Amino acid sequence: MMGKAHTAVLVRAAEAARGHYGDLLLRQRHWIDRGAAGRFNDGVLRDWHYKKTPQTVWCLRRLTRTVLDTPAADESRTAFLLHWISHYFVDAIWTCHVAQRYMKHASSLEQKEFDNGIEREVEAIVETDPAFDVPPLDGRGYWTLFWQGRLESDRRSHALLTAWDRKDGYLPISLESVPYCTASFAAYLVYLNHLRDDPSPAGPSAASADSWVIALDKALERGRPVETPHAGHTADSSGWQIDRQLDQSGAAFGTGEPRLDAWPGEWVLAQSYTGDALAAAVFTPEFAERIAAMRGYDRSIEQDQAEGRSPTPFAIQDRDRQQRIMHDWLARWDHAAGLNAPANPPATP
Repeated sequence: MMGKAHTAVLVRAAEAARGHYGDLLLRQRHWIDRGAAGRFNDGVLRDWHYKKTPQTVWCLRRLTRTVLDTPAADESRTAFLLHWISHYFVDAIWTCHVAQRYMKHASSLEQKEFDNGIEREVEAIVETDPAFDVPPLDGRGYWTLFWQGRLESDRRSHALLTAWDRKDGYLPISLESVPYCTASFAAYLVYLNHLRDDPSPAGPSAASADSWVIALDKALERGRPVETPHAGHTADSSGWQIDRQLDQSGAAFGTGEPRLDAWPGEWVLAQSYTGDALAAAVFTPEFAERIAAMRGYDRSIEQDQAEGRSPTPFAIQDRDRQQRIMHDWLARWDHAAGLNAPANPPATP
């Protein structure tokens, strides 16, 4: 999604989660007013290849460690990091992004036009469409909601592409995944609130509806179908404890070892900017130019090539490496999630 829609997801999720991190986000109006949730990622970092699902898991873990290590007094920096994190919840789950995997015969530029065309329409209705309302938080963990959202987006992708081709009925389908975006990011903020209030290590977790996501992790790691059917959710399930167990155990969800050495975000984190320095620097032309030079292309590899600009060989190699990682992971995901066979669907938000 573009900046306005990213910001709407972040604000609605913060209002639903509240607590220390939800309230902190709402207090730090500078980043909300700048539309930082989408503008930084799409306009400055341009980490499109790192929004692929395996890399999303790695980036979420990397940024979460930085949030937890940021001094409590530097609320502006924490808010900026949370804006950044919200980008991965949106892009990895939203059906418009997921559907591009099924556009095998379309060029990268045609895929981008499909994506951007719908995004522009969403931007116009973001303030009024009920899809951006956060479903009631029922205790499910953020990883459960994240993976359920990804699964539902896969299931609806073909319908979305068919509707887009006939230019009718595609917008409601594209918005079906938005509740997962807002609910999963709200649950993530709730998780952070609990970590702040109860930082002790997690013990064995009681069985809950979120046990599905534990079974999913095992299935992805082993290259097998999920063996545990999804159960109905109960209000007393402690999804945040399941999240903590998964994070502390380093659950990789079949993504392999983190490989973020070429991620421009690592350079941003290495600068150790305080919130005030970030606010002064992050949207300047100099900041964007530095990242573009490091990344090896300006707008995107395909757009640069179409406009006669030459991306660096390194950039092309990195793009190809990221796509191979995603291709290998998708084979595991399809097998584990039963996308090639009748599936036992989780409940929708």
